[in-house]
Amino acid sequence: MVAALFAVNIVYSDGEPVVVIRGDLDMATAPRLGDALDDIMRRGHNRVIVELSKVHFMDTAGVHVLGAAGHRLQTLGGALTLRAVAGLGRRAPELSALAGVVEADL
Repeated sequence: MVAALFAVNIVYSDGEPVVVIRGDLDMATAPRLGDALDDIMRRGHNRVIVELSKVHFMDTAGVHVLGAAGHRLQTLGGALTLRAVAGLGRRAPELSALAGVVEADL
């Protein structure tokens, strides 16, 4: 039922994709985010912003998807930027695993 409340929308700002996530990012929903990020990279984008202000919960599955995408974008000469990470402060131990792989825009 929670997965039905999850949404991934892609908007563009100055030509760069911004992935806006709403809802819980967990084992059930992380594959949808992964698919969206893969699609963006297949379209030739190597810089992506992920907006997290409307994410209420993130587990390690979500962290894994973000880390994998960040690493892949680095190999393409780009970067993954996480926006509005401050609201996920309780996930700090898991998010620290992304250090060096993604950029954070608080």
